[in-house]
Amino acid sequence: MSNHDNDKKFEKVSFVNALSFQELAPPIAIRNDFISNKPIDAACFSDRRLKKDIAYLATLENGIRLYSFRYTWSNDFTYVGVMAQDLLLSPFHRDAVTLEQNSFYSVDYHILGLRMITLSEWQHSHDNILIQSAERAGEIEAA
Repeated sequence: MSNHDNDKKFEKVSFVNALSFQELAPPIAIRNDFISNKPIDAACFSDRRLKKDIAYLATLENGIRLYSFRYTWSNDFTYVGVMAQDLLLSPFHRDAVTLEQNSFYSVDYHILGLRMITLSEWQHSHDNILIQSAERAGEIEAA
């Protein structure tokens, strides 16, 4: 392989690394997460490569591991959720993972019976991450 070929590979990698997340991600993911500032209840980016400050929190009875993390493009919130790469290793949970066109994984939290929540919600009650517990809490507040 010539030095010229190596230069071409370096240029391609440099170009990809220079792209911002907004150029890679579909706008809907950003809108659901950062414009509304509401917890995501459906599919969202759960690729380990898009997260930082990752800390293991717990393993649910069904084997799903939960982590706190921040997205690499934001310091605004710390979330609690899953890592897509963990789910891909499980024959019971891999159906919740989708490889997006931008080469990052997203996870459909509804398939798992979960919601992605903020760390402060998790600290208030660990059950907040479960969809049915969150729905029950809404019914109690409405009553």
